[in-house]
Amino acid sequence: MRISHKDKNNMKINFDIAQMRSDVERRYNIPLARKIGFQASGLLSELLALEDHYILNETILDNNWFKATPTFIVKRIGMTEKEQKKAVEVLLKNGFIECNNIGNPSARHFRMNHEKIIDFMVKLYEEEENTQGE
Repeated sequence: MRISHKDKNNMKINFDIAQMRSDVERRYNIPLARKIGFQASGLLSELLALEDHYILNETILDNNWFKATPTFIVKRIGMTEKEQKKAVEVLLKNGFIECNNIGNPSARHFRMNHEKIIDFMVKLYEEEENTQGE
């Protein structure tokens, strides 16, 4: 679907809804958001995307650690440091991530636990399947 709009300089702007499906958009999983909260689900999505970015650019650190400071996350997705702290606690509690300060000066780094994420999602979808008839 294309939307056309004229800005204040009467320049025509075309916006393609399909562009929202590019890497500019981050998706979240609705059942996961219901289970762990929207903020934690959104941060998990962003961290997975960052991990992919670092892997593709061959800039991921040893043992798959990657840097994502609170300030960086605020700039990327607008999640405040307070919201991040709560979301990180949820992700740590579920074993989805590890978080550590690395470097000099130290900066917040993450490592994803794909196995835990997959196990959690399998169980979540089994729960969803079993409760659909209720």
